[in-house]
Amino acid sequence: MREQLGHGEQRFEVVSIPGSAGQATVRIDGTEQSVTDLRVEGSRLRFSIAGQHYVFDACVEHERIQLKRGSAYYSFSRIEEGSEDEGRADGAALSSRMPGTVLRTLVAPGTAVSAGTALVILEAMKMEHTIEAPQAGVVNGYPHAEGARVMPGDLLVDFSPADTAG
Repeated sequence: MREQLGHGEQRFEVVSIPGSAGQATVRIDGTEQSVTDLRVEGSRLRFSIAGQHYVFDACVEHERIQLKRGSAYYSFSRIEEGSEDEGRADGAALSSRMPGTVLRTLVAPGTAVSAGTALVILEAMKMEHTIEAPQAGVVNGYPHAEGARVMPGDLLVDFSPADTAG
């Protein structure tokens, strides 16, 4: 099995090795690392790379894999084979990656925006996180009002890409 994942600008390819339970290969920017002792125990993911042992709490959704270790969160989006789409127009880029509170909505519904425009401020882990437009398009609305609590995977902005806006 081969899975392509993205974390920001970085790309990962995970290849499980048939017939080798608990083993996989991870290719990060062309460099391969062997993963051993790979186990899933409930919502925990345990594995070793180069003799270092890791334990993460994992949340797997259809388009996103989120890992938590201590106070650090890591979010990986699944990349469809052959897809070059950086900012997923289907809303994955505009979903909450962690539990938090919607602090502010920054753009009025119906407004056309360019890629990178700040749309929402989310407070999570005692920090403010800015959610930006993944590409040019139109903000249709916000499913959650300011002050609302959101969970990982909750859509923060109803957004139409420029090629389908209107």
